[in-house]
Amino acid sequence: MDAAAMFPLGTVLFPHTPLLLRIFEPRYLTMLGRLLDDEEPQFGVVLIARGREAGGGEEREGIATMARIVKVDPSGTDALHVIAVGGER
Repeated sequence: MDAAAMFPLGTVLFPHTPLLLRIFEPRYLTMLGRLLDDEEPQFGVVLIARGREAGGGEEREGIATMARIVKVDPSGTDALHVIAVGGER
């Protein structure tokens, strides 16, 4: 199994729960661009144990939930709005 792209957040994503994101950091815009080439784009959402969502350097918990991308909309700025749904843990 390939390693999943991970998106660290300050909140837990539960299965079957919608997730709305505004992605603006270049590293996550790049990650999203790669994911959208996949037939079924998804990424892991992992809870941040210590640190902040923006800027990197955070410590992450050991379990994640996969998020299936449902829709991506440009925001008219240097960001993308993403709608995803939690899947398996």
